[in-house]
Amino acid sequence: MKTARRVAALLSTTALAAGGVTALTATPASAAATCSAAKPTSAIGATLSHSVCRDGTTTTVRGTLRDPLEDGCYARVRITLARSGADFKETYETGSSLKFEMQAKNVTSIDIDLDRRC
Repeated sequence: MKTARRVAALLSTTALAAGGVTALTATPASAAATCSAAKPTSAIGATLSHSVCRDGTTTTVRGTLRDPLEDGCYARVRITLARSGADFKETYETGSSLKFEMQAKNVTSIDIDLDRRC
């Protein structure tokens, strides 16, 4: 069984919930080195806490992915930093805990999918 939470964000967030999906959207801020507060998200035992920082044209996503259940399943987060020209994509998976950071320039939007696989 797959339960996914989807997060779309740029900087600050406004939450909307519908049918088991959480969508977070935002607009860019003009100040340099602007960071969002860490946002927790969960999907059947898997948890993700992440923040987004923008400094000029550079966007950094930092977070921690956890799957504390120790039942042979694993948490997975797929992150896409959309840019003009080519998107930058990463997938992180863990059966316990994992810290990650990714960075790109000229990001127009961020898409984050969290799920848990068995």
